[in-house]
Amino acid sequence: YMIYSDDFGQTWKNAEGKTIQTPLKEIDNEALVRDFLSEKKLTYIYDINFDTDGNPVILACIGGSADPGPSEIPREWVVVSRNGGKWSFTRVCEPDNNFDTGTLIIEKDVWKIVGPSEPGPQVYGVGGEIAVWISVDKGKTWKKESDLTSGSLLNNSYVRRPLNAGREFYAWWADGDACKFSESRIYFTDKSLGKVWVLPYRMSKDFEKPLRIK
Repeated sequence: YMIYSDDFGQTWKNAEGKTIQTPLKEIDNEALVRDFLSEKKLTYIYDINFDTDGNPVILACIGGSADPGPSEIPREWVVVSRNGGKWSFTRVCEPDNNFDTGTLIIEKDVWKIVGPSEPGPQVYGVGGEIAVWISVDKGKTWKKESDLTSGSLLNNSYVRRPLNAGREFYAWWADGDACKFSESRIYFTDKSLGKVWVLPYRMSKDFEKPLRIK
């Protein structure tokens, strides 16, 4: 479902700008984007951004099972966008866990996804290796551009994009063992999407420099 308010919550509208009565009581209503429940699919929203026209763009994982491991209905990263007054659903790739969470970066007509689309050391666990996916046609088609991490000892996941940050701090994430309690470190990359730094696990001073590892 998608509704928005342009008067601080006094009234709510659907994507066409039509005023919608809340609360939404029926499954089939004018705010419905797509009924994945009727398709026996689960939806995990990772990130929401906006295109140059102000339309919402959603990165989500769509799958058939809440359990980790192989599924009869493959998990898919899907980008949901709005073009010509209609919603479109574009497949990006097939992750191996519902919580392989990435972030969606939109810079005019170039859209990027940074996230753990690749298998990691804890296969089928949350996270994996971080890759960069690019679309140059506003999300209609996607191509993997590069691997940001490889050979990791722990899975990486929950990539986020900082707001209003400089080009040196473009996306950040954490790692951890998906199968048992473990240490977890925080990493970040710059706008080149080719360099990676890790923050100190322990700090003895108020300010310490991150360590570049790639």
